[in-house]
Amino acid sequence: MYRNGIYIAFDGGGNTDIESGDKNIYRLMQAWKANKDLNFDFIDSHDFTGNARDTSSDETIKAHLRERLSHSKMMILILSNATRYNNKFLNFEVEEAKKRFINIYVIKESNNINLGSTLASLSQYDVKDYAVWGEGIMDQIKFKWLNI
Repeated sequence: MYRNGIYIAFDGGGNTDIESGDKNIYRLMQAWKANKDLNFDFIDSHDFTGNARDTSSDETIKAHLRERLSHSKMMILILSNATRYNNKFLNFEVEEAKKRFINIYVIKESNNINLGSTLASLSQYDVKDYAVWGEGIMDQIKFKWLNI
């Protein structure tokens, strides 16, 4: 199978602040992708499967995540102060990426986020590269990670 997708992983729960957090950063990246003037195009691995609902079984959700990862050439992991250390699905995604030898790039919402103490699955894993969210992040992602 040809892997050309960009898998964006984030903790989708636990944060109700619409101005910050993991999911908000993902939504902004989707908006950049939709804006043809920004030349920020990538194949989003989330588009390869439908959404599993919160009421789906753990195995159904994991099957969706595995399918997305099977199409992915890299992972962008978004970490914020709202990321839950023991988030079972986010930790599962990182572990599956490791098993598949998918390079993981991290976007930290702020400088005070420590990779290993923010998410359990990163405690003994070297990420390929990371950047702090802020000015210039789009160019970092485009030119250094995605090679657009």
